[in-house]
Amino acid sequence: MLNDYTRHWVRNMILMWISQLLVMSGFDAAMPFIPQLLRDNFGMVDEHSRGVCVAIFTFAGALAYAIFCPTGAASPTASASRSCSCAAPS
Repeated sequence: MLNDYTRHWVRNMILMWISQLLVMSGFDAAMPFIPQLLRDNFGMVDEHSRGVCVAIFTFAGALAYAIFCPTGAASPTASASRSCSCAAPS
């Protein structure tokens, strides 16, 4: 039988998993359109330059997640420790 602490932890983990799935899916869904945005709105006609910019954009998103998820989990505030799905329950 689940006690109150376990029940809240499981509910929070499920909500964090769903929110993380939606955020990462949205970010990945935008990726195919970044080269077109760079070409049409910023005038980057060179395909190699666009590819480099998209690679930097993709890497920057993954790097930001890698940096801020553990630092958010190590934060002393309870709300910050729940900001990433890799955070341990407090």
